[in-house]
Amino acid sequence: MIERAHKGGWQVGVHANGDAAIDTVLEAYQAVLQNEGTNDLRHRIEHCSVFHPEQMEKMVQLGLSPSFLIGHVRWWGKAFRDRILGPERAKYYDPCASALAAGLRISLHSDWSVTPIEPLRYMQDAVSRIMNEGGGVFFSDECISADAALRAVTLDAAWHCHMDDIVGSIEVGKYADFAILEQDPTSGVADIGKIKVSETWMAGEQRYSA
Repeated sequence: MIERAHKGGWQVGVHANGDAAIDTVLEAYQAVLQNEGTNDLRHRIEHCSVFHPEQMEKMVQLGLSPSFLIGHVRWWGKAFRDRILGPERAKYYDPCASALAAGLRISLHSDWSVTPIEPLRYMQDAVSRIMNEGGGVFFSDECISADAALRAVTLDAAWHCHMDDIVGSIEVGKYADFAILEQDPTSGVADIGKIKVSETWMAGEQRYSA
């Protein structure tokens, strides 16, 4: 299926939860891309849960990208760590900092209706990694900066979807899709997810005002 889509010029995004699933998907991508080349189609692995360093290296080699369901950290982090996977495996869940350090371009998503569609909350979860159950931090070495989290829900998310030429940043020639917030999410705000949205604009037209 990947080969057929790739040859037809289609981008592929495969959902993979768990390290064995990621291995299987990487093998499939490699079987296609080692013969066909990447062609800048920006193929992805969605969720990419329990993501090991050696898998990151292979993704870099193959020109693939991960998109993390970052709500895992908030809603189920403690369960994964303490009751399901154990800390040795759970530490590879949504490893945003490690993926960025490996040279991968990441995005963050909700997998609606699994978790709410709340881009500011995605940022909060990636920056703080605070678990809803118990309030602890889910592997603090994987926390990323607010700037990196903002990029993951804007420009790099657009890049993943081949839309970075029209949205994802405010530049001449793009659609002027943007939100105006009551606070700067990169200024050290304690709870980014609760920042009030004052206005939203699409294609240069105001669509919402608080």
